[in-house]
Amino acid sequence: MATVALSGIITPSNIVTATSTTTLTNKTLSAANLTTALTLAGAAGTNGQVLTSAGSGLPSWTTIASGLSAASQAEMEAASSNAVAATPLNMKFSPAAAKAWIKIKVTGGVPANSISLNVASITDVGVGNCSVTLTTGFSSVNYVVLCSIDSGGNADVASPDVRITSATVFFAEIHNNSNVGFDPREYWFVTFGDQS
Repeated sequence: MATVALSGIITPSNIVTATSTTTLTNKTLSAANLTTALTLAGAAGTNGQVLTSAGSGLPSWTTIASGLSAASQAEMEAASSNAVAATPLNMKFSPAAAKAWIKIKVTGGVPANSISLNVASITDVGVGNCSVTLTTGFSSVNYVVLCSIDSGGNADVASPDVRITSATVFFAEIHNNSNVGFDPREYWFVTFGDQS
């Protein structure tokens, strides 16, 4: 720290400027017998630092925080910290994020992948029966698959029966109310859970 002692009064017509941490220039003092001590912050600090005060004592140079760091897979899965950031790369580990989804269009009894995320392949198992294999699987078979279908206006169709057979494979069976396999026009699947 540098301390500069001034004697006298600095008049409004004379500006006091600091040319470094220890030298004052352009000073005109009048009226003797008054001493003022001015304490400066010492060295100039480094590029990007700011002068801060703790509310008492001397000010000091502080480095500004660079921002949040990216959350790890464990931090994303725990979903309990506000001190780390979700990024496009680690967002997939959030419990709230879908881990895979697909729209399957069925033409002439043959299902085809229209658009998807994290799906390696689909298989036509039979009439009204389609399986999906994921690219990156789940950590166990304890995950959720939501399925919806477009029955083409056929009111004689029961709800899809979704079955999970492994951490990477699930399938849906569609039947009419007579328990006969029925191919919908489209399947839509969305999955949630803990990815491996």
